[in-house]
Amino acid sequence: MSEVIVCMLFVFYMLKNILEFFKTNDVMVLDIIDRYMATHKQHNRMEILDNNYIRREYRPRITGHYGHY
Repeated sequence: MSEVIVCMLFVFYMLKNILEFFKTNDVMVLDIIDRYMATHKQHNRMEILDNNYIRREYRPRITGHYGHY
């Protein structure tokens, strides 16, 4: 029984760490976008996010790789 409890605690701990990582990642991305906006005032944040998503997901790739530049 104690092994199960230890395992559950470990899983919760790992999930918490993974979620923290994603949160910091999002903040980093938004920070980069804000810095870009400071130099290019005509763009807005959602527009950049949308364009990035579209570029990554939907534009046909010459190289054949899916999901990266």
